[in-house]
Amino acid sequence: MKPTVLVVDDEPSIRETIEIVIEDYYKVVSAANGKEALDIIECTKVDAVLLDIIMPDMDGLEVLEKIKEAEPGAEVIMVTATKSIETAVQSIKLGAYDYITKPFDKDNLLAVLKRALEKRELSRETLFLKEE
Repeated sequence: MKPTVLVVDDEPSIRETIEIVIEDYYKVVSAANGKEALDIIECTKVDAVLLDIIMPDMDGLEVLEKIKEAEPGAEVIMVTATKSIETAVQSIKLGAYDYITKPFDKDNLLAVLKRALEKRELSRETLFLKEE
């Protein structure tokens, strides 16, 4: 079964582009804002999230915090058009796996997503072995 990736971006063209890039490898679910993303996470098992930082109503950092509370095992990759080091550092401190900038390179996006999901799988295996 393919891992599920949630794509969260307020720009429909960005969401669609990311979906096209990753849909051959992953099951894709998308949301136009933070509230939609959190609603999806409540009822759908999500393995990774590609999360835009700059969105109306609730910014990506706030959404990241709420995702980590609701689904601590989900790997979150922040996606943004700004190349602010402060934002990158803050998102990593809040639990993001990595940070990529728009416009993104297709191969880089796929590589970062693959590494994030490999990390999630290793964490699951470690937890399982500890419980055994």
